[in-house]
This record gives sequence, structure tokens and C-alpha cells, in this order.
Amino acid sequence: MAADKATRELKRAKALVAKLTKAAKQKTAEESFRICDTLVQWATGGYARLWEHMQEHNTRELQEICRDSGLKVAGAKYVLTQRISDHEDCRRKRVRCDTLREQANCDTDVTQHEARGELVFETCKTLEAATNLFVKHHRALVGEEKNGKLAKELQSLDLAHKIQYLAGMARGHDVLLLKAITGPRAGHYNGKWGELAVESQTVLAGKFVDFLHDESERMSDQEWVAVCRAVHEKRPTAAYGMWTLALVGDMKCDELDVQHKRVECTSEEAKGQRPW
Repeated sequence: MAADKATRELKRAKALVAKLTKAAKQKTAEESFRICDTLVQWATGGYARLWEHMQEHNTRELQEICRDSGLKVAGAKYVLTQRISDHEDCRRKRVRCDTLREQANCDTDVTQHEARGELVFETCKTLEAATNLFVKHHRALVGEEKNGKLAKELQSLDLAHKIQYLAGMARGHDVLLLKAITGPRAGHYNGKWGELAVESQTVLAGKFVDFLHDESERMSDQEWVAVCRAVHEKRPTAAYGMWTLALVGDMKCDELDVQHKRVECTSEEAKGQRPW
């Protein structure tokens, strides 16, 4: 028994040391982060334009970009382009997350819960991971998962804030979706070699419909307006034919059709619009 207890304590100590070491490395990386002006200018047109710029320059020129941005300069051109792309992605994420954290920590900000939902994907690196995380938070939000800190925190939200949280998660997921369909493995997501983007969209739309099935009878007119706004929001991926929550329209049911006939939107922004 004593040996088992000592082993458990040793494992806990090692886990704590690893956690503190990781935090220290992340802090050091944040403090030393830099990016050259040329790369910022290249990226103003989005990920697709960034890749076009990198393809127009040779390996030596990309090495200079890496050097000026504090990155390693060794490797073939395809290695450098991926390294630069990842670095720009990190910069965008830092700027976006700083803004979202300010909103999420401000109790008087009306977008607080949307910001919290979007921040869910702060550490995600792939679309697949983002989709799985969306499903996990949806389960906690609707009460399918009742145990744990996350479930208790999300289930304590009122209905309006739950809708905002879902809308924020959809927006955060869209960031990963945009990166997937415009990045170096775009063919696996845009239909050339696979339909992973559409599959991910279908999962999100299905979870949104599940939420509406459960909550439709209690939703007020204002909450329906919020749903319409979330579904019809034009996100960056719309330029590539991706309308994540618009797929909700293909998953309609009689129960929700009745709700829409009952509700009259008073908001000019959402007037006449319905998710399906």
C-alpha cells in the first residue's frame, strides 16, 4: 500500500512539473514572439494570398522572411512555406484571442458569452479537433454530460446566453475551417480528395438542430432573432461556398416550422429570415 501511494504521488509530482514547464515555455515563446512587416503585408489578403506570395518567392527570400521573424531558416522551400504559414496563423490567433479575452472577462459586454464560445478553440490546431471539441461542449451545454466543471458551468447559463455561446463556437470553428480549406491540405477538405469540411459542417448543423429541438418551445421572439442572426451570419468561409449553420435548413422538422410561424421577428436585421 505504501509503495502504491508513493508511486501515485510521484506521478502527480511529475505531471505538475510537466505542466509548469509547459507554461513557462509558452510564456517565453509569447514574450519573444515577433513577425516581420513583409509577412504581415503578405497576409493581409488572407491565407490564400499568403500562399500565392510564398510561391512567387524563392527559397533564399523565404529564408530572409524566416530570419526576420525569428524562425528557423533550415529546410526546403515547402518546409519554409509551412513554417511561415504556421507563424502567421499564430499571430492572427494571438490578436484575435487577446480581443476575445477582453470581451469574455467583461461582465457588461453583450458579446461576453459569444467570446467565451469562440475562445473554446484557442488551442485547436486541426479542423477535426475543433469538431470534436464542439461536440463535447454541446453535450455539456444541453445536459447530455452532467458531471464535471464544464457541464455545471454551461448548464447554469440561461437560454439566451446558451444561444450566444453556440453562435460563438460556430464562429470559432469557422476559423479552423477556413484554415483547412485554404491550407496545404485543402484537397482533403474541399472535395478534391475528401469531403472533411462538409462532414464537419454537417456535424455542427446537426448539433445546432438538436439544441433547437430541445429548446424551441421556451424560446422568446428575441431568442429566435438571435438564432436567425447566428444562422445567417456571413463568415469568412462563405467566400468558398461554406455556410455552416445554413445546413440547419436541410434538417428542419414540423415542430420547428410551427415555432417559426408563431414567431414574428421585430429586428430589421433578421426580419423575414428563418434558419429553414
